[in-house]
Amino acid sequence: MVDQENFVNLTERLSPICIKTDINVPDSQTTQSVLFQSDQHFDSVHCMRDLLERHLKEAVAADAPIYFLGDWYDMMQGRNDPRRNKGSMRQGLMADNYIDRAIDETVEFLTPYCKNIVGWAKGNHETAILRHLETDVINRTIESLRHKGADIKPMGYQGWIFFRLHREPTKKTTRRTDIHTVRTFFTHGYGGAAPVTKGVIQANRKAVYLPDADIVISGHTHQQWDFPINRYRISQRGVVYTDTQYHLQLPCYLDPAPEDSDGMGWAIEKGFPPTPTGAWWVDFCYTKSDNKRLFTIDARRAQ
Repeated sequence: MVDQENFVNLTERLSPICIKTDINVPDSQTTQSVLFQSDQHFDSVHCMRDLLERHLKEAVAADAPIYFLGDWYDMMQGRNDPRRNKGSMRQGLMADNYIDRAIDETVEFLTPYCKNIVGWAKGNHETAILRHLETDVINRTIESLRHKGADIKPMGYQGWIFFRLHREPTKKTTRRTDIHTVRTFFTHGYGGAAPVTKGVIQANRKAVYLPDADIVISGHTHQQWDFPINRYRISQRGVVYTDTQYHLQLPCYLDPAPEDSDGMGWAIEKGFPPTPTGAWWVDFCYTKSDNKRLFTIDARRAQ
């Protein structure tokens, strides 16, 4: 763990589709963790809020930046939404101002963790609300959390996150030492649940059109897997080397079998199996070999 005072001050926007977070890894004994979450569906009665809260507390305890990659909100219970189901609405949200209440409840829930949340992307549930009701619930939530001390960078449905690994000046060095920039491509995701392949086939497709990415991460399908792809590379001097592109699929925070109690429900009628829950941690560290600075990436499940 690295003692970083505040990731709010360490994250900046490089372009409309890219933000950068500075990560201090002072030595090979230090690992800095980052938490990626998506598909929390917070306002759904099936959201596993205890698990969600535990992971957010772990991130704060580890001084870890947090990134939300879409579908924080469920928001399918509006009056004119054909997907609405009264049984899926939380008791406290049953009111004419359903959307406002969901935002207020989110702000109250996230306030203890909001200074660690540095990037927040939209998912298909939020873009549907924007399209049909002409309100941006993510930007409204971020603005409310600013009054609680947060400085969250809003992100789109897809984009880039750069992690600039470095060492702060020490007694022996007067300048910051840059180690590497880990380029992460994110998308909320697309397509169906792919019950046989779990969507892993998409990793090879993305590897073709995302050659600059060190990490490729997505959500949406409520599946969870990691799929490393090793690659041959060649330097400007003609030296061949290998690296690894890491593909991560984010799960969700919905109870995997909420409808099993009475043997009825939409997921049962569609024949969907239970889905994994949780998130992904990504750990950064570096080592030195033959006077070369090498970085390592390790992904582990938050469950």
